[in-house]
Amino acid sequence: MIKEFSVWWREGKVPLPEYTQRRITWWDHKPHLPEELQLQSRSKDRHRIFDERWLYLRRLVKAKKERRRVRATEWGEERKKQLAEKAQKKQERRERALKANPGKPEGNGSF
Repeated sequence: MIKEFSVWWREGKVPLPEYTQRRITWWDHKPHLPEELQLQSRSKDRHRIFDERWLYLRRLVKAKKERRRVRATEWGEERKKQLAEKAQKKQERRERALKANPGKPEGNGSF
């Protein structure tokens, strides 16, 4: 990706202006249109553009995805807590085992 402008006879590189850099980025990765514009971009030959049933289904799907996203973030936080508790318990067991057998060398378990 081009991020700098340079000419062979100039030492150093000049960063591209923000507008030009954004245009270059858009060449490969165009941002999504807002949903209202995507709706109007549907083919009139194949679809009714403002089909109430389709709009209703889209609203349901959007709500379902939002609920799924919220549940996934909640589960991620819950999972982090569970892993932290598990690591804490493992550390406590390890410390108790080391206190119980002080003469045993610390290592990878090989003799």
